[in-house]
Amino acid sequence: MKITKFQTPLFFLLALSCPGNLQAYEIQIETGPATDAGPNTFPTENPPGEGETLMSWLEGEIEIARILIGTPYMNSNQVEFTEEYVQDRFENSICVNSRMDEWHYAPLTMGTVYFTNGDRINFIMYLSGISISGNLFE
Repeated sequence: MKITKFQTPLFFLLALSCPGNLQAYEIQIETGPATDAGPNTFPTENPPGEGETLMSWLEGEIEIARILIGTPYMNSNQVEFTEEYVQDRFENSICVNSRMDEWHYAPLTMGTVYFTNGDRINFIMYLSGISISGNLFE
């Protein structure tokens, strides 16, 4: 089948709209601690609602340019730490602020989320959740 110059943009748009393992943002894993020392600039006046996804609260993966994260420094033998693991944790975490007082905080690592508009926000990743701006996502 020959693709004409008029069909090429259609195929490109279809490829962009298909769900799958396409990732809109970069995940950068650094050896050791990887938290940006600069101030958090992501607006956090509106806390996430119980059950809200982390990616929704962060305004969607299309708004994220990069996630910088360090390799685990504690409990590192308990998980295989890969870009896919980090992506899965961010994309499948939901807000559980109501359980903050009963939750067990087993540290794993920390990092910074950088947004396409220049904002950034630091986070702590635990074995079973993510704490970001005083909110807990599991």
